[in-house]
Amino acid sequence: MKTKELQYVLDQVKIQLKGLDEIFSKEHKVFLIDEVVATTSKCPNKKIMEDLFNKVVSLICSKKLQKRRDIPQSWYSLLEILRKKYNGRTSIKEASEEFAKVQNETEAEVNISATSLDNLRKLCTIIKSMDQESMKCTIIKSMDQESMKKELTAKNTNKLKDTNSEISIVKSSPGTKVEDMDSSVQKVHHSMGFTKEEYQNDNKVIDEIIFLIFEFFTSIGEVLWFKMIEELKDILILVPMELIKAMRKIISHKVLEFLFKDADQDARRDLEKKGKLSFDNLKLIYERAIELSKLNNVEQDTLTFNAEQIWNFLIQLKIACRLDENQIFLPCLISEKWEEHIRKEEENMTKESNSMCVEYSMDISKQGIGMFYDILSNLAKFFMFQRNGEIIQAFSQKIKKRKLGNVGGIHGRLRWTERDIRNPESFSFLLLEYDTDFNNDEINVIHAVHKGVRIHIKRNDGKITSGIIEILYELDKLITKVLPSASRKLICKECNVEDRGYFLLNEAFEPDIDKTCGNNHTFNNDFKNLFEKMEPFCLNQLMKRDKESLDLEEFQSSSLKRNILDGTMEKGTQIWIYHDKTTNPCNPLTRLNKYAHVVIYIGKTEGVHEVVHVSKDTFLRALRLKTTIVKQDIEKVIMPDMLVFSGHRIAKCQNSANIKKKIVARAEACVDPKDPKIIFHYDHR
Repeated sequence: MKTKELQYVLDQVKIQLKGLDEIFSKEHKVFLIDEVVATTSKCPNKKIMEDLFNKVVSLICSKKLQKRRDIPQSWYSLLEILRKKYNGRTSIKEASEEFAKVQNETEAEVNISATSLDNLRKLCTIIKSMDQESMKCTIIKSMDQESMKKELTAKNTNKLKDTNSEISIVKSSPGTKVEDMDSSVQKVHHSMGFTKEEYQNDNKVIDEIIFLIFEFFTSIGEVLWFKMIEELKDILILVPMELIKAMRKIISHKVLEFLFKDADQDARRDLEKKGKLSFDNLKLIYERAIELSKLNNVEQDTLTFNAEQIWNFLIQLKIACRLDENQIFLPCLISEKWEEHIRKEEENMTKESNSMCVEYSMDISKQGIGMFYDILSNLAKFFMFQRNGEIIQAFSQKIKKRKLGNVGGIHGRLRWTERDIRNPESFSFLLLEYDTDFNNDEINVIHAVHKGVRIHIKRNDGKITSGIIEILYELDKLITKVLPSASRKLICKECNVEDRGYFLLNEAFEPDIDKTCGNNHTFNNDFKNLFEKMEPFCLNQLMKRDKESLDLEEFQSSSLKRNILDGTMEKGTQIWIYHDKTTNPCNPLTRLNKYAHVVIYIGKTEGVHEVVHVSKDTFLRALRLKTTIVKQDIEKVIMPDMLVFSGHRIAKCQNSANIKKKIVARAEACVDPKDPKIIFHYDHR
């Protein structure tokens, strides 16, 4: 808008507010900024943002606009007691217990004489006994406010303020007012709808007040309370600076100086080059930093937090990402010199024909901010450390130097079995983090509206194979669990890094191969062949393989049983029980043919792990076996010494992402007690 138009709008607002100002009382003044502030812009720049920032800060800090709050004395008393007793850190439960103990003591801590307080109680009783109309008359006729003020002034013990029939007592500490009628917290009870008796007898009421108290102290910076983080919501940091000082011992540009011994060189290299830090090394750094502080007489106070607590805070506050039980990824401590290596590796992978890239993106939000860590933790848990994978190098831009675009990345290797279980293939991966605007075609983006992650997978030996699709599909299944609203795209192979052409992927992780990307490139022929020629599983191929190549295990000590017991076995997983003339010599069928009996794991019900499978129903004279489908306890189906294996991997491109859920649904439908039992002849051939 032009300057004249803006001035006209401002003048009209002033005229309107001048009339409204006469309506509002002195307690509800309207304040006007004497200019029109630009809050949106088609082309935002640094000057506009700084100007808006300075004006917002001025408004927030204006004392005229800050609402006066009357805080009970008991709140401050509680905070002081907690700080002395719990050394800067406590829990909501402990705070509630302390508040219940001290609230009666706080009642007596008022700066008014006993006589005056007794008169106030009598007055309160009279007021409560009258209706609204008679109360106004009685106050005018019987309350000698001037005499009460003179009495209190003569004793010079406190002040009595009368505003709209509300009596307030000034707290002895400067800047805070304490309200009291019967006790310093009684007004809080009534404002929340509680009677004093309910307050004293109901722990839930105390908890509600505790939440109110610490929401207030958090808002003014007296405490830290991360109530939106599940693992930290019960912890109160009573002295915020103590947590900051403790975390600075790890998050410091001097941290590598504490890994100075020869035995520390591997840990130093992992931290500087890869961002990896084990708990043992974090503890070592923390202890050495404390010792140095004591030697320099910088810090003599007892530390509130130990190494284990700092480890947990780093993970829960998303400063670090958990890689496994003993390792975290701490990007803020990675050297900046590895950024060029990651960018060059991305350029190479984009050009090479034996690689594929998938992009996930979300609007910047609470969930979107943590998407890089969510994907990394799943990649580490299910693809790297369980499959002999490793991180080679990493980089992360420092916040003060961060530029929009690619702001972080990890280069690593993993292994994946395609054909031979004994010789898995090697793959390289790049995990790249983006802060950008994916809808903006300009290279130099000014304002980030999206968080994005790109995953490049490359086969290190030979041409591109279906193994890349299998890896990306398995990872996609994990990602969509934690980021269901993220959009996903297969990056066009013909486009370069900046062009960002793509093909949308559907829920079954299938691209529309008949369309072109945004830059009018057709779908890559090698990719098309992989998606079109993926063949379904063939039982004959599996059972013709050598027995030794099936990776058979006794059920009692198998990885399958461990996964079931620790809760990581996914519902819908197939468990194959191997039978041949060696394992089952008494079974006449095994002398004719080796075979595998398949059961479907459907989960835990009332403490029992259940499977659905085919079982004998009746045995007729003609030796024709009739069978049915049953649901049973897995321990009754698979004996401890039976040999089991996980069978085949489902052909990913031919199935939807929720294939195992459908397997479970169909299995349970076959054993639904409401329907007739399924009976059929079993072909033992």
